Amino acid sequence: MKRLSISVLLLVFLFSSTQVFAEYDRTQVFKVMRNNAKMMRQLETAAENEDFFAIAEAFMELARGSNAIKDYDPKRGTQSAWKKTHLELIRAAFDGIGYCANEDIEAIWDVIADIGALNSQGHMAHK
Repeated sequence: MKRLSISVLLLVFLFSSTQVFAEYDRTQVFKVMRNNAKMMRQLETAAENEDFFAIAEAFMELARGSNAIKDYDPKRGTQSAWKKTHLELIRAAFDGIGYCANEDIEAIWDVIADIGALNSQGHMAHK
């Protein structure tokens, strides 16, 4: 019985420490990147007009795109850096949505700048 318990614990440890990465899908990545560029333009226009609903929608679309590709194993750079960048972008987008609720346009502009920097960082590391 003791041997079985140790075997089960060993198997649980091995499977829990294994990370699963999705295969890189070039078409999907390009689709997300093109959409991100479009959303960034929409964000800037909506922020200039202080259209908080449109800003929140664009932030959510950015978060959805990053979430769709965050687990890919990139062709260049590390998967951990790839995933970290996408998770930071998702968090920033969610922060931006929160700022929309408070109509805090200055904080929204800061988030837009942060997301732009994350996009640049990702391109430098993985493109």
